[in-house]
Amino acid sequence: MAAEDKTDKEQERQPGARQLLNDIFRKSLGMTGAGRVVMTSGVDGLPDEIRTKVLLAVRDYDNFDDGNDPYGEHDFGVIELAGQPKIYWKIDYYDANFEYGGDVNRLLTILLASEY
Repeated sequence: MAAEDKTDKEQERQPGARQLLNDIFRKSLGMTGAGRVVMTSGVDGLPDEIRTKVLLAVRDYDNFDDGNDPYGEHDFGVIELAGQPKIYWKIDYYDANFEYGGDVNRLLTILLASEY
């Protein structure tokens, strides 16, 4: 039974369309035209060099596991840079006008964990 459970779990973690689209969007930092990237005032208030490191860490993020990515969508992550506050990033899905939930556009929000 445990082998079957592992197989089921592995199947759940297989890349699907949403995961692939999220990875493309995140790695392009929104330059694909499939959404927007925003940051909170806390992240915006960080020094330029730290903000740049945060953006690069979000772009390059690959620390997905069952704890932070239970559905295998690659839509959330935690960034910890030495000496800096903990950073969260999250991708949400919106309609074409960014008014309602949907799956046309993506919104990548980058925020301090303390702002959550």
